[in-house]
Amino acid sequence: MTLSVTANGNPLNYQWYNGSVPIGGATTNSYSFSAVTGTNSYQVIITNSAGSVTSSIARVISAPNIVTSTTSALSITQLHLAHR
Repeated sequence: MTLSVTANGNPLNYQWYNGSVPIGGATTNSYSFSAVTGTNSYQVIITNSAGSVTSSIARVISAPNIVTSTTSALSITQLHLAHR
């Protein structure tokens, strides 16, 4: 499964979280994973010199041989972080 966001600005920094725990190495606009157990909550914080914004939470629920997500897309789309 892949979660992704689209954002505009330069440069942008991304950090994905599982709950409140930063995911090591998950620092691009998408995060891919193949195995989850139980219910996991993912979100991304995007930052640049103008500030930061946090996505909505994507809840991923797994059952034997089935993985579903309660959200089809994270809420950050076409985000523009820039100096004013």
